[in-house]
Amino acid sequence: MSDTGKQSPLGVNVLSGFLQNKGLQINPVAAGYMGSSTIVSTYTYGSIVNNTVLKRVTDAIRQGWIRYDAADISSTTYENLISIGATTIPALGNTKPPTFTWIGSPGWGGIEYTDEIASFGYVRLFAWQAYNEYRYSGSTAYKDFIGSFQTASSFITVSNKAITTMQNSLTFLDGTYSNMNDLISADLTGITLSTTLFGQDLILSGKAINLAKMASFGLPSNLLETLRRYNAITPSLSVALLASGLTSNDVNQLTANVETTVSQQQKAYAAFLVIKGIDLLNILVPLNCRIQGLESLADLLDIRKLFPNSYDSLTVPLYNAAPGPTNSKTYYPIFQGTGVSSSITSPAVVAQVGSQIPPGTPTNGQTGIDTGNIQNLAEGFGSYLVGIVPEDIAVTAGAFSTTMLQVRNITNIPIEKFAQVVTTIETTRGLAVNGTNIPVDAAEAQVGLSLVAFGSGPFGTYTYSDFFGCMSGLPYPWANLQQLIQYIQTPELAAIYQDLYDATLSPADPGLDALIQGFIDDANAEIASIFSNTANVNIITLNSLWSRTGTQLTNEQHGRVTALANASGFPYPLTIYGVVDSIPSYAPDTAPNMGAQTWEAIANLSIIAGQSVVALLRSARNQARLSSVGITLDDNISDVFPIQFQTELIANGVISNGEEFPAYPAQIDAAGAEIVPIPAGIYDPVTEDYLLNGTTPTGGGGGQTAGTQFRTPAPTGGPIVPGSLAGSPFSFLIPPQLDPIYTSDILLPATYAVSAAIEEVIRCNCDCWIQ
Repeated sequence: MSDTGKQSPLGVNVLSGFLQNKGLQINPVAAGYMGSSTIVSTYTYGSIVNNTVLKRVTDAIRQGWIRYDAADISSTTYENLISIGATTIPALGNTKPPTFTWIGSPGWGGIEYTDEIASFGYVRLFAWQAYNEYRYSGSTAYKDFIGSFQTASSFITVSNKAITTMQNSLTFLDGTYSNMNDLISADLTGITLSTTLFGQDLILSGKAINLAKMASFGLPSNLLETLRRYNAITPSLSVALLASGLTSNDVNQLTANVETTVSQQQKAYAAFLVIKGIDLLNILVPLNCRIQGLESLADLLDIRKLFPNSYDSLTVPLYNAAPGPTNSKTYYPIFQGTGVSSSITSPAVVAQVGSQIPPGTPTNGQTGIDTGNIQNLAEGFGSYLVGIVPEDIAVTAGAFSTTMLQVRNITNIPIEKFAQVVTTIETTRGLAVNGTNIPVDAAEAQVGLSLVAFGSGPFGTYTYSDFFGCMSGLPYPWANLQQLIQYIQTPELAAIYQDLYDATLSPADPGLDALIQGFIDDANAEIASIFSNTANVNIITLNSLWSRTGTQLTNEQHGRVTALANASGFPYPLTIYGVVDSIPSYAPDTAPNMGAQTWEAIANLSIIAGQSVVALLRSARNQARLSSVGITLDDNISDVFPIQFQTELIANGVISNGEEFPAYPAQIDAAGAEIVPIPAGIYDPVTEDYLLNGTTPTGGGGGQTAGTQFRTPAPTGGPIVPGSLAGSPFSFLIPPQLDPIYTSDILLPATYAVSAAIEEVIRCNCDCWIQ
């Protein structure tokens, strides 16, 4: 196959045909309805004109153009001729709907929808558009068409990713977003906004902090485990531990940091308090701890002493069950002056924190359950340290543990690497880019979408029909339109159109304008009379579908002008997408007068877009730093729609917001017969089941009579009972894009029914080799 670097036999067939400029065509079913047109002055009618009342009015429009071009009638009369039924039922006058805006597809130039361009009526535009799509640049060589197809394909891919990303941004992190500083720092700035000073304090602490034990930070046994790891348990410390009442077995248990008791932890902390001076220094040296002002070993459990330059900037988050003014988190200062902040010891906060019981929490040392002495667990930050260390040290240590643990993967990072990263983390200082309940500026994103989302796909994304729709016929309901016109046309209107056509053939005389205008007025009156029957659902449907063709043709022209008019270059807005995607690559280019500094110098810091340029550069640099220790940012917005959304769109041609994207089938097989995709069923977005169409077989069953229409879920291998564990683990192995059941309403039939399968085998045994 081609994806292995080799070509398949079928691929060679395609290649050979394309090299000979054959193998493709304007969809014949669509052409049969809309007709064909290769230049502005010729048009061969299709059945939607030939087989309806539109034939004679189209004849009249063309003849009217000839008379207008010869100055036999006025421009006003000609304009009225091409606008019959415009305000009531434009389809009955072969008149463009108000939803069609002339843009000028490549090959049409800048001609307005007047003069000869309108001389065969509105339907002719589709036939001419189809020819221009197929014969791009007027060439019969496939290289030009294929080039336009590949250019359109690239435009679709890049544009849809950008549009989908902007659309998804409107709900991105809604309910979990806290603030932009957290987002661009992986929550490091939730510990402190003074990252440089905090990082420097961390560096000075050396190896004294074990991030792997952050959940129980403050326990003396954690520190003893660290000291043992770095051979920092000195004779003086050993003596102090024993002097505090601990046995050798107790010391071994504490340094192993497993199954400790509150009593053991208390005695260890008491021992730490007597390690001072040279005894303390002998421990700090192997830890590479150079913190100034430490008085005893116990200070390595005191946040104020550990971080002398930054402790008063530390904050701790509490998550909001219902996001409020502070979104998903509310940050509280840990310190107030040199003491504990009253905000984290208030009854409300204590109750919300509850009892902190991290892994390895020391027990009270009892070996049984004393049902007569049940005590309530302590609550609040550091509750696991109650009775082991002083209250203020316990509260701040517990708060510090909580704030550090908000950083993803923190327990797997060596402290010395973490310290180096923290020192360099940038914040949004000076920038107002915080967002609201979501990180993106929703108003700006909506404006951005309005400038680029012009496709006919979900939320303005582009489809291939926005570039080759007339050629493929896919988005246009020609069969429905022809049928609806035939339903509501009247003999009276047909007679008026015959008279109108005859009038355009009359000899030129001063009264010709009035004669033609009189029949135009009669036609408008008859169409208005038809329109007055508001109960006729066919009229409503016809106007709706006719309007949709106008919207789609406008989209098609806009797409081609945007993507193909400057195919030799890099068309707008791809240039914008490209530069925004590349801004992060300039972030590390921080040398004087280079990329990062230049972007900062030209960014307009008075508006959100300019501020976001600077913030984006900082975020990219943060990501580079954080990745060095295995931390990733959670700021990547998906550029695809959710799988359930994709499944619904593929299976039903409609999505839950009510936008419909029907894939109208149209193709002729080798024998000249029309082949039509037949939907196998419908997707239920609530149950996420694909419900197969079917009828109850002869004899009925299940309480239904024979022939009753019903729908049953397609077998996927999932569990019989929803939520059970009995289903196959491979039930969703094939994505909906590749499942013929889901694509049955889109692609031509590719498998046989049982009876047809046998017939094909018999036919092929008899005929295939003979043919």
